[in-house]
Amino acid sequence: MMNLEDHLLADSLTPEAEYACPLCLRRGPPFMFAATHEDDRFEHDYVCSTCLRDAERAEIAAAEADADAEADWSAVKVERNRRINEALWAVSPGSPLTQECQAAFAAMIGELHRVTIDFYTPADVVWPIIPELAFEAPPGEG
Repeated sequence: MMNLEDHLLADSLTPEAEYACPLCLRRGPPFMFAATHEDDRFEHDYVCSTCLRDAERAEIAAAEADADAEADWSAVKVERNRRINEALWAVSPGSPLTQECQAAFAAMIGELHRVTIDFYTPADVVWPIIPELAFEAPPGEG
C-alpha cells in the first residue's frame, strides 16, 4: 500500500506539511498516512498508520474468532453424533421398548439433529434429556 506522500507525488500534487486522520484526528506529515482510496475497509482516501494497523488487527481478530467458533461447533457436532448413535438402538426394529418410549427417543433424536440450527452459539446448546426406559412386557407375561 502506498503512503499518502508517494500517492500525491505520483499524481503530480504537492503534499501539505501536515494532515489529520479523518478517523482518529491524529495529525502528522503525509508519510504517516496510507492512501486508502482503493481499500474497501475505509470510506476515506487516506488514514493514519495507527488506524490502518487497528483495522488489520480487527480483521485478524475476526478471522480468529470465526475459526474458534467453527472449532466449537465441530466439537458440538461430534457430541451430537455420539448421542444420536447411542440412542439409535431404542428406535431400531425389534427394540424391546414400549411404543411411547420409542416415540420419546425418536423425539430426542430429532432434537439432537436440530442442535446446530436451534442454538445461536455452541455455548447456548442445551442437550435433550434421555427418556426413561420403559420395556414391553415379554410375550406370555402380563
